[in-house]
Amino acid sequence: MIELIHNPSSAYYNKNIKIILITPPPVHEEMWKIECAKSNLPMNRSNELAKLYADAVVEVGKKYKVPVVNIYDRIIAEIQNYRASHLKSEASEGNSVQQGSGDDMEKGRWFGFEQFLYDGLHLNGRGNTILTEMILGTIATHFPELHHRKLKPVVPTIYEAIEFYDKLSKMHIKSKL
Repeated sequence: MIELIHNPSSAYYNKNIKIILITPPPVHEEMWKIECAKSNLPMNRSNELAKLYADAVVEVGKKYKVPVVNIYDRIIAEIQNYRASHLKSEASEGNSVQQGSGDDMEKGRWFGFEQFLYDGLHLNGRGNTILTEMILGTIATHFPELHHRKLKPVVPTIYEAIEFYDKLSKMHIKSKL
């Protein structure tokens, strides 16, 4: 697809199209397994495959010199920070921090993912906030002319709409506003 858009000899070439690749987020397999079971579907995602896909997206970005928003690595880093701060607060409260076994280890493996994923696969509000910030940062860095603060408004501001409505009212014209 990138070649079709960036190659001048392609029928789909368009020098004005800007591309940003976005990796998938990590997968909380236990949460997603529950969601799949609710719909009577087999488990169809894994964190291991999400990581492989994310790495492939990064490689494609490097190959074609296209910016990549690596939400997978960012969420993993956020989870690690969350875990570290949680363990630090547990220890400071005098609670013993121990590695469990069996079910406790499995829960520990996924601890923190729920902070960024609402069903194990899709980003929740916090995850989407991070993704939005990353996309805006990528636009500011790689396509500064397209940054939202540099674009002209395409819809009137609320003040302009009120002013227009007031003018219509004075002219005794009914508006659909």
